[in-house]
Amino acid sequence: MKKVWWILVVSCVFDGMYGSLSRLGGMALYYPGINLREYLWIADDPIGISVNGSLIYRLSNEVGFEPYASIYSTDWKSAFGYAVIHQDIFSLGVFVNDQPESEDYLSYYPDANLVNTPTYPAGNNPNDYNTITSLDRKPWFDIILGSQKIPFSPYIGLSLTAAAYSTNYEHIPNPVDPTKALIHGEESAFLWKIRTGATVDILKPFVIDASVGVWIPSFTIQTKTTMTEIQNYKNEEKHISEGNFGVEVRVFPKWKLSPRLEWKSMLAYRYLNLNSTHTVTMDLNGDGDFVDAGELKSKNTHPYSVQQIEVGTGITYSEGNLLAFGSLNNLTLLSSEEWFTVNQSTGTDVYMDKENGSRTQNYTILNGGIELGLKKWLSLRMGVANWYHLETTTTSSFTYAGTTETARNTLTEFQLDTMFLPQLGLSIHFGGFSIDWMISDAFIWTVIGQGRLPYLISGNNLFDNFSFIASLRYNF
Repeated sequence: MKKVWWILVVSCVFDGMYGSLSRLGGMALYYPGINLREYLWIADDPIGISVNGSLIYRLSNEVGFEPYASIYSTDWKSAFGYAVIHQDIFSLGVFVNDQPESEDYLSYYPDANLVNTPTYPAGNNPNDYNTITSLDRKPWFDIILGSQKIPFSPYIGLSLTAAAYSTNYEHIPNPVDPTKALIHGEESAFLWKIRTGATVDILKPFVIDASVGVWIPSFTIQTKTTMTEIQNYKNEEKHISEGNFGVEVRVFPKWKLSPRLEWKSMLAYRYLNLNSTHTVTMDLNGDGDFVDAGELKSKNTHPYSVQQIEVGTGITYSEGNLLAFGSLNNLTLLSSEEWFTVNQSTGTDVYMDKENGSRTQNYTILNGGIELGLKKWLSLRMGVANWYHLETTTTSSFTYAGTTETARNTLTEFQLDTMFLPQLGLSIHFGGFSIDWMISDAFIWTVIGQGRLPYLISGNNLFDNFSFIASLRYNF
């Protein structure tokens, strides 16, 4: 009976800590702007339950809100909120604007080099231009439906993700001049993900979490340039991606070595394919034939694919109000691209050039951290992450004389980066509420690392100096 009571107490302590990127950030398992979320699995925090909806049973009934930089930037589009409700036989979770992985938006798609300040006809390259940018980040939804425990059956779950955003650009002469060109650009991206997962815990002390998923992404980038003094002037570029798909498989074996010590590992595979077409039309004098000097009508096919292979292993130790962990992770990205340009100006396709590119990126991350309840109302979190990145890029280019292909150039480049990230966080608990902070790098290096006092009286916002991200949660 005493043992059962002790397990219940430990479970209650750590269940209340779940569900916060601020919490994970304090243990160096998350860092804003760097996609470390692939490695938060070691803490077994269901904030990532969209990967495997069956994990939702580990969350309590709760609502949460993470404003990130919104507190002092007033940009509430980056805010993140969620709610989880449990019923007798199922659980439902809704996550809004959860921070996406980099693959989900244009930053990961092939760079079309569009929406830059244009080159204008007649040598007119003005410098006095205003650039107006309007970002419309539509809400990102994760809807998770998971089962409660059914005797002699695994937990199962289903998650649906929908995301979209668009960006509009305008380059406008300043002051307004009718002899200068105007350019308007639009970018938009859409994504659907469907995942199903299961947690098999009937083989205790051996447990397996596994999930499979399907991705359906697409994007469009388009620019249009006009000049009022040239009738029917046309300069347009468009980059579209259709017929795309992706698949992923993730497996997380776990082995309970003792009541307090657990070995965990991770294996994941993802494949993403993007088929894109880039078209360019430049009719500088408006005669519609695209054969005058400097004019072009071309089509550039640009298929792109990436494979992602992840492996990781680590241990966790939990006792009372202490959680300690260490893990070693390796991520390999294998991507390939092809540019194939055809000139269509004369009405007959003419092969122009082709370029193949391949890139191998390898990330190794060694991290560790602790979470310690100092008081009933106060928790401290610390962690470090050592990041090693090796990248190899090879490109080969070809030219054409008629249909004859000639190799032009082959180039291989190497890049090695390292990074050391110490992180610190705090959590205050009162009633069913928890407030989590991820302390900023500036505060850690300046105040703690160098022993200097923070700027209490300055033009800077004190919150900027102290806290990176914060969250508020309520369990009921």
